[in-house]
Amino acid sequence: MKKRILFPIVATGLLTGFALAALLWPLPSRAERLAALFSDYCLPNHRGENVVAKAEANLVLRKRSPSSSQWIDQASGSFISIKASYCTVATYHPFALSEADAKELLELTRKIVSQEFPDLAVDPRLSSSDPDVFEQGWFVGKIQSPKRWGVFFSAHPNSGQSSNSILSLTSPTG
Repeated sequence: MKKRILFPIVATGLLTGFALAALLWPLPSRAERLAALFSDYCLPNHRGENVVAKAEANLVLRKRSPSSSQWIDQASGSFISIKASYCTVATYHPFALSEADAKELLELTRKIVSQEFPDLAVDPRLSSSDPDVFEQGWFVGKIQSPKRWGVFFSAHPNSGQSSNSILSLTSPTG
């Protein structure tokens, strides 16, 4: 068979294959990726599991100290900070969340909290009435108490160079 006939057939087959793969196995949205990082690292950390080996295998180390470590997830442009009683997934300008991603991540966080921590209550003081700010907190325990713990989400997608987001899980220390 001649190359000029074979090449278009092979190229068409590859393109068709990639298109079908994208339909069958779509890439997760950025919000889904951040929610997965939170579930994969922060939830096990909260349960007392050592997630450092998993982070070493899947993320890029940014800095480490005896009590904490910070990792970069290159796929989502986010930072994962892990301490014994605290874990966050954060984004910053120029890799901050878009408004659509912030809304989606807030909804995904609500689902995670309702499934994993049904006893956590929405803290009304941690909700914003500003339409450009997406904030919600679910906590138990009194403020400043070592037994206070919970989940907090905040995103400021429309703040220019100050745009950022944080999804955190604080574990009880007392």
